[in-house]
Amino acid sequence: MIEWKKFDQWKSNVELIPWKVLLEVWIILWFWKRKYWKNSWQNLDDFEDRYLWAALRHIYQHQSWEIIDQESWRSHIWHALTNLIFLLYKQIEDNEQKLWIWISENSLQDIEKMNIERN
Repeated sequence: MIEWKKFDQWKSNVELIPWKVLLEVWIILWFWKRKYWKNSWQNLDDFEDRYLWAALRHIYQHQSWEIIDQESWRSHIWHALTNLIFLLYKQIEDNEQKLWIWISENSLQDIEKMNIERN
């Protein structure tokens, strides 16, 4: 009899994501989508400062025993987490852009170096 193996030990485990947390973040995003327009959060001036301060305000309100946001009726912690997710998204996007710039610059240098070595 043939023994089958599945080599998936290096694949991501989606079950590690706490789904209840993602659901709460989704609810916050749904609330914001109704209040603003879809993905408008990506195009704000002073992006990092605004979302960092918004997250800190929600954390402060939570620490001050105002557990529920009066506008959305969801926990301030969920709002803070959503703001931090936005900050992480922006950081990832910026790092990817920097990486591509670095790759393109270094690739051009390598091409130039190869051309010089040929001549």
